[in-house]
Amino acid sequence: MLQEFSTFQHTRQTFENGIIEGLHLGAQIYISVRGQTQLDTSLGQSSPNVSMEIHDRLLWLSVGKPLTAIGLGILLEKKSIPVHTPVRELIPEFSLGGKESVTLHHLLTHTGGFRTADQLDEKLPWDEMIESICGTPLENSWIPGEKAGYHIACSWYLLGEIIQRLSGGSFTEFIHRELLRPMGMSETELNIPTTSPDLSIANFPSLYNTWGGEQKAHNEWNSIDFLQRQRPGSNVRGPIRDLGRFYESLLGYGEPKGSTLSKSMIQQFTSRHRAGLYDHTLKGQVDGGYGFLIQPLQKGPLSLPYTYGIHASPETFGHSGNQCSCAFADPKNNLVVAWICNGRPGEILHQKRANAINDAIYHDLEMAS
Repeated sequence: MLQEFSTFQHTRQTFENGIIEGLHLGAQIYISVRGQTQLDTSLGQSSPNVSMEIHDRLLWLSVGKPLTAIGLGILLEKKSIPVHTPVRELIPEFSLGGKESVTLHHLLTHTGGFRTADQLDEKLPWDEMIESICGTPLENSWIPGEKAGYHIACSWYLLGEIIQRLSGGSFTEFIHRELLRPMGMSETELNIPTTSPDLSIANFPSLYNTWGGEQKAHNEWNSIDFLQRQRPGSNVRGPIRDLGRFYESLLGYGEPKGSTLSKSMIQQFTSRHRAGLYDHTLKGQVDGGYGFLIQPLQKGPLSLPYTYGIHASPETFGHSGNQCSCAFADPKNNLVVAWICNGRPGEILHQKRANAINDAIYHDLEMAS
């Protein structure tokens, strides 16, 4: 599909350089401006000797976290629940271990301070996982809201549980009903039910660890067990073009049929609520909205983790996935970008790759500042 890159020469070359350098085997890329598709293509291979296709359902990892955040936003608005509500008012058992003052705001901005729960075995049944997270104490000398540290999974299980308690149904069913299907994300799934005819690893291309130039499929993430696991935000599988549709809806383009999204809720969740704090997990300054990572206000060094390149406007919001994916909306430029590579080359090489990709996109669109 390289003919689709005719006006994206720098972008194409950047992805191809990654293949040559062994960072990934292939990739999917989606770009739109003012809701109009500019690029929707794939390149390289999904596995050795198999071409990557635009409909391949790849593992997004944390780039899918905003689905959970916006799903929660729908319910909070519907039920008139303030975002500064203590978590214990919605999950009473969470008050253990000095976490009484932790609020939804803290969960959504990664300032809650119970990251040791990320060490729990994610093979635990859902109810046992929630119980174990609730029993995890606050970290020493942590004042919620005043210190930041990215919570890889534990706070997202809590957000999923809150969605279940507020909606009266399963987390997965709610996100599918309220977000994925109304937005036309028909090929995307949060987890694959045991009864699904799709429950086969052959239907989902592998994600590879490419550290040191080697290409090794991640055994756990490419397993039947993981396909079935309900893991809020981090076990979404689909073509990356679907995630582009999600961000287009947040910018007000192609408003989904039957949508319950309001402009005020979207504005609240995609605005900056955490600025200038050092993130003790990601090891750098990271700004955040509610479930989104926001472009830093400062024009800064490329060493800042998980930004959207040097040309993104300060209003840009989005999220990235662990060493493999990135999606964002730049309101100033009416731009939506979503891309995913099937290789995880290590944090340093990935950050270099991500910045190069995003900068190339702005350059090809003549939006570089």
